[in-house]
Amino acid sequence: MTVHNIHYTAVTRGHAEAITLIFCDVYGAERQQESAVIMKLCCHSNCFGVVSFDADYPVGFILLQQAGNTADVIELCVRESLRRQGIGRHLLEKGLHLGSKHGVSLVLLEVEATNKSAYNLYRSCGFELAGKRPNYYRRRAKISDALVLKCHLR
Repeated sequence: MTVHNIHYTAVTRGHAEAITLIFCDVYGAERQQESAVIMKLCCHSNCFGVVSFDADYPVGFILLQQAGNTADVIELCVRESLRRQGIGRHLLEKGLHLGSKHGVSLVLLEVEATNKSAYNLYRSCGFELAGKRPNYYRRRAKISDALVLKCHLR
């Protein structure tokens, strides 16, 4: 097993390029256009998040967008080679903590109904099912539902 020196820090404008690199590495050319949106959100005043590094190598991030006392998880992303090591959980927990510090009391997110590992992670961190968006994800020839989850922060 490889030893990693993972550290986490709040997202700043200076992290936009690293976050875009992670996003492109995880999703590839299929979602290349969305990476420009992610980069802009990193610099937007109503967005906040956490980015993780292994030494100086960017490995994951969570990005949330706030509107009043509610925030939406725009993206939670961990490089595939480092998944299942608790990085996603730490990013989610740190993102929720940061949201609480920003005055957020409700966090919403969408997860593909077929993504059982992500769904289980969110449920284990206090999210509950709020609804379903039929035929929400359309990638290649695949169409799937989105589950809308919510988490009340204390």
